[in-house]
Amino acid sequence: MSIFDKINAGHQEESEQLRDAQQVLQSSVPTAEKQARIEALVKKAPEHEKAMFGDLLSNLVLQAD
Repeated sequence: MSIFDKINAGHQEESEQLRDAQQVLQSSVPTAEKQARIEALVKKAPEHEKAMFGDLLSNLVLQAD
């Protein structure tokens, strides 16, 4: 197995839930609705992406300020 194979084996594509959450964050809907949508998506997301959803929710709070 080459070094590139090892790198690619460890890399996983973003889930549909994460892509959707990123789009929600950039949308023009009210902050409370964004938060509700992102929280619903995190429940369906793969375990390895849960921390990224936390980052998105943190960004949402910062945008609201």
